[in-house]
Amino acid sequence: TSWTALGIFFSVHFDNNDFLTGFYFSVSTLSTAGMVAVKTVESSAHVLFAAFFALVGVPIYAMFLGSFANILVENVSRSRTQDTVRDQLWRSEKEFAERWAEHASKERVVFSEFMELQLLRMGRIDRECMESLRRHFDQLDPDHSGFIDANSLWGTQESIHTRSTKIV
Repeated sequence: TSWTALGIFFSVHFDNNDFLTGFYFSVSTLSTAGMVAVKTVESSAHVLFAAFFALVGVPIYAMFLGSFANILVENVSRSRTQDTVRDQLWRSEKEFAERWAEHASKERVVFSEFMELQLLRMGRIDRECMESLRRHFDQLDPDHSGFIDANSLWGTQESIHTRSTKIV
């Protein structure tokens, strides 16, 4: 940064150091708040410059390090998020493919099957939840006709609602 360049310039021109020593002076003053940079000198100008340079430069150096650390953390976080999304997508796609294979021999698909397949594909519902819903439907359909009486459905919904309000 330009602040580091200022420290190098000071060290090279006013302390008669070479570029590498000036670079060391600049970086060590910023990273240690001047603990290493102030050497025994006869000139108080060096001490005053090092104090001012550290006083202003250390917060700049800290912001630079913070920004760099933020970039690293953000990249790791983004990578982990993408891995999680890919893993979730893979599971839902697998469940979708398994369910689709069950229906592949059919020439036509009814809306409920279409909805089930799409919900599985999008990962909005998983296979376990779908099987739980199927078992519940089967309990409400004792003659296994594929239909349930509307009164049974509404009665079930009311009992579920009653149970959930008692819990609260």
